[in-house]
Amino acid sequence: MCDCIGARFALALPLEHGRFGEVPSSIVQNPLVSCAEARGRRYHSRFFDANRTKLMSEKPILERAQRFLEALRQCQVLGIRVHAAGPSDLTLCLPYSPRIVGNPETGGVHGGAITTLMDTTCGISTVCVLPEFEICPTLDLRIDYMHPAEPGKDVFGFAECYRVTPNIIFTRGYAYQDDPAQPIAHVVGTFMRMGKGAQGGRQLQQRIQGGDA
Repeated sequence: MCDCIGARFALALPLEHGRFGEVPSSIVQNPLVSCAEARGRRYHSRFFDANRTKLMSEKPILERAQRFLEALRQCQVLGIRVHAAGPSDLTLCLPYSPRIVGNPETGGVHGGAITTLMDTTCGISTVCVLPEFEICPTLDLRIDYMHPAEPGKDVFGFAECYRVTPNIIFTRGYAYQDDPAQPIAHVVGTFMRMGKGAQGGRQLQQRIQGGDA
């Protein structure tokens, strides 16, 4: 669990019955595959057919990710919203506002706001790959900052789950503003699978799944 953020849960929610199984082995089994390369490979796999993804998965994943955000008070305060969601990845948007300014003289974005964005993005990305609801708290999170965020611009956080084991989910991603090829920061994070029967899981599931529960 990240000390700088405090105890925060990543909740993995179920996809509807009969949709997707495991993440393709070419992605799951190779942690060295880059985010861009993994995304390229994904669309050549039968599990990630573009049309099927668009018609059958994006809408429920988007809805569940949004309800996830609504359950997190810090995300409400910061105004974080879902930008895009796919079968194994997620992009959130942190809008620029006085709340995230770290240096009033320059208007620079506080590093803690970006940390919160990326921890949340990695955590909610687990919604894309697990077939049933689980509580997955942050086990470890590492962020390498490339350069400061520019004042006055929104910050986007992208994350994907590249390996799923019975106990741990491995994620990676990056934060950017105008161009994903010019990231502000890179992130890798691991999340512990607590299982469907974890204490408090049912109440959280009902709150976040809403009408799908």
